[in-house]
Amino acid sequence: MVLRGKLFFCEMDTRTYTGTDVNFPVRDDREFAAVTWRNLATSWTRGFNSYPMDVYQDWFGNEAIHRILHRQVEVMYESIGWEHETVPGIAVILDDRAVLETNGSGSFFNEAIIWEQKMGMARCGVPHRIYLLDDLRLENFPEHLLFYFPNLFCIDDARLDLLRKRVFHSGHTVLWGPGSGISDGRTIGSESASRLTGFQFEFLSVNHPRRTLITNFSHTFTEGLRADTMIGGPLAYGPLLFPKDGVSLGEAWTKQGRVCSGLAVKQMDGQAFSQVPCRFQQISGAAWRGSPAHISIARATMCSWPTKASWRYTRSSPEKNASRCPGGSMSAT
Repeated sequence: MVLRGKLFFCEMDTRTYTGTDVNFPVRDDREFAAVTWRNLATSWTRGFNSYPMDVYQDWFGNEAIHRILHRQVEVMYESIGWEHETVPGIAVILDDRAVLETNGSGSFFNEAIIWEQKMGMARCGVPHRIYLLDDLRLENFPEHLLFYFPNLFCIDDARLDLLRKRVFHSGHTVLWGPGSGISDGRTIGSESASRLTGFQFEFLSVNHPRRTLITNFSHTFTEGLRADTMIGGPLAYGPLLFPKDGVSLGEAWTKQGRVCSGLAVKQMDGQAFSQVPCRFQQISGAAWRGSPAHISIARATMCSWPTKASWRYTRSSPEKNASRCPGGSMSAT
């Protein structure tokens, strides 16, 4: 909205102890201040406007709450003169046409986008911004260190050219969500996924829950994880893509007694793929904060986390990679 010069208002529906509502009202003035200042900080730092609202119960029904609101309105006016800029953290790139590639159910989007944002990115300690795929075409698109594509199911020449122009360079790290590249706009299959990711896949045309048990703890980004670490969840969707090449870091729980890699890493000059939506806070905070910032190895190299696939495009440098990037790509089902 900001990139396109639009004004974005967000309703701040904060119910309080002065009303009769039983839907989680704040319990006292201190809690009211904490919740509303947090909401305002979110809007000021992300480029939109929040406004307090009341439906019918007088949620702001005493002088103590009025004093808090008065100071907040003062700061709203002060914020007009603040210098605003986007911190180059995580860019979440949504394909708003992706639902047309599905059966119309919103279950996957609820899991991989809404709850990923609430329970993962919002808690991983790295600033993030949410964009549409078409925003990458804007000349004023800000710089980011990491790009996350949770629902880029369809990939064609035009989209691939856009990604090469705006994303696949300058030390960026890219995380591909489930089903990335599974369609070329005409055919559903592994060919277009391989074109996007560089992996060879086994394709299984079924719906099934996605779970992977980490089994190889010698890799940089699985070292130190608990022995019972499992990624994925109970939501069933498909088709399934299992990587057939690379070094396996985890075993997929799947149908028909198949033994398939659910997480694999390999050296290649390509891109990466993941099919396991999982909470971002499971990723090492050090890996998140350190990896995108250290652009030090001589060619494009994959950096992997146990929940996502990531592709880092690097500049030439004789220095050793300071972020402990393992030099391979990752695919996860």
